[in-house]
Amino acid sequence: MTQSLLITGATPDDPLIWAIAEADTLTKSGTANDIGGIPRAVGSTDQLTVIVPGDRVATRRIPLPVKGDKALSEAARLAFEDVLSGSVEDVHFAFGDPDETGARLVSAMPVDRLEDWLDAFEEVGLDPDIFTVDHLALWTEGYETITLEWGAYAVARLPQGGLSGEKSIVRMLMDKMDRGGAVLPMVLAEADSTDIKAAGPDGLVLTDERALAAFYLSGFPTRIPPSFRRGAYAKRRDWVGITRPWRLAAGLMAACFGMWLLGAGADGLRHQRAAETLRQEATAQFTAAFPGTVVRDLRRQAAQRAGSGSATGLFLRLSVDLTAAIEQSVAIQLTGLTYTEDNELVADLRFPDAASLERLKALLEDRGVVTREGGNLRREDNGDYSGRLFLGGRG
Repeated sequence: MTQSLLITGATPDDPLIWAIAEADTLTKSGTANDIGGIPRAVGSTDQLTVIVPGDRVATRRIPLPVKGDKALSEAARLAFEDVLSGSVEDVHFAFGDPDETGARLVSAMPVDRLEDWLDAFEEVGLDPDIFTVDHLALWTEGYETITLEWGAYAVARLPQGGLSGEKSIVRMLMDKMDRGGAVLPMVLAEADSTDIKAAGPDGLVLTDERALAAFYLSGFPTRIPPSFRRGAYAKRRDWVGITRPWRLAAGLMAACFGMWLLGAGADGLRHQRAAETLRQEATAQFTAAFPGTVVRDLRRQAAQRAGSGSATGLFLRLSVDLTAAIEQSVAIQLTGLTYTEDNELVADLRFPDAASLERLKALLEDRGVVTREGGNLRREDNGDYSGRLFLGGRG
C-alpha cells in the first residue's frame, strides 16, 4: 500500500512537510511553501494522512462504556463539558481504540477549524483519509510518554491524554502530570544546535523534516491515529465501481424485474429482443446478489426476495453497516461483495495488517454485527493482505 503524509503549519498558508511511502519505506519527501505547492503525487496514493498542530485540541483518556458512533459522541460531550471553554456543541470528536479497561483517547477539535482545513484541501484537490493532530500521531511501541520539541513548539503524548503548544507552557503542564512508565524525549533540530540537549542521553534527535515524517510513518502500520474524519465529516468514498452489482441486484429486484415482466407481457413479441436483453441482465444481477441460487422461476424468486423483506432487508442493513465501518477504519479497501443463500454478506477485503482487520471487526461489533473471518488469507506482492469477512447477522 502506498501512503502519503502531510505535516502542516498552523494555517494552510504556512510551510509544510510532505512525504510518500511504499509499504513501510519512505520513498520521497520534501517541503512546500503552502498547501498549494504540494506535489500532485501526494494525492495519488492509497491513503493520505494529514497531521495539523494540536494546540487548539483538547485530548484526554476517559472511560466510555458505550458502543456505536452516536452513543460515543453523546458520552464524550458530557465528559468534556468541564474541559472546554466554549460550547461542547461547537466541537467535533476523534476516538481512539479502547484499552483493556474500556478507556480510550478522546479529542475535541473546534468545528470551524476542522471545516477550514477540509475546505482548504478541497480547493487544491485533496481529500484526506485520516485527519489528525500531532500529539495523537506521536506514538512508538514501548513508550507510555513521548515528547517532541521543535523550536518554540512542543508536543506531548501521555497515558492520560495529550497536549501541544508553546514549549514553556507544555513543559510546565507536564511537570504537574503523571508521565507513566517509559519516556521518550525527542527534539527536531540540526545536529550542531544546542536544542538537542533537551533529548538527553536516552532521547531521540531528528535532524531534518524527512526524519520527522519517517518517525510518524513508522507507527502507522501498527497503530492508526484517531481521526476527525468520522460522523458528519467522514470521507465519502466513491463506491460505484465496487458496489454496482449488489446495489443493482437489490434495487432492481422490485423495479427491473417488474419492468421486464410488464414489458414482455404487454408489448409481446414486438419488444421480445429488448425484453430478452433485460431478462438476461436481471438474471445476472440476481445471481450476483444471491450466488448459488438456481434460477428456475425468475418472477417468483425475485418477488419472494424483494417482497418478503427478510433477505433483502438484512442484506441492505449489513451493507450499510459495512460501508460505515470501512469509512471509519480508513485502511481497509473493499474489493468485492456478495450475498449467499444462507443470508450472509461476504466482503472481499484488502488491508495492510491484522490490526486493521481487527479494528474493522470491532467497529462492526459496535454496530451489533456478528462477523467471522474466512480461511483464505493471503499476502500480496505489495505487502498487503487479502481475505474474506463474513457478516452473518446482528447480535
